[in-house]
Amino acid sequence: MINSNLIGFNNLSNTVAPVLGLAVSAVVDVIIVVVVVIIVISSAGPPG
Repeated sequence: MINSNLIGFNNLSNTVAPVLGLAVSAVVDVIIVVVVVIIVISSAGPPG
């Protein structure tokens, strides 16, 4: 029982970890793009 539970947990962590890593990478990329856009807009100044 204990061994099968540990194996199941290992399989779950091996499946979830890469997905979480991809999600975190995607979120970080989006945050970087948003920050760059905000900096460009603020440095360009308000239109008009």
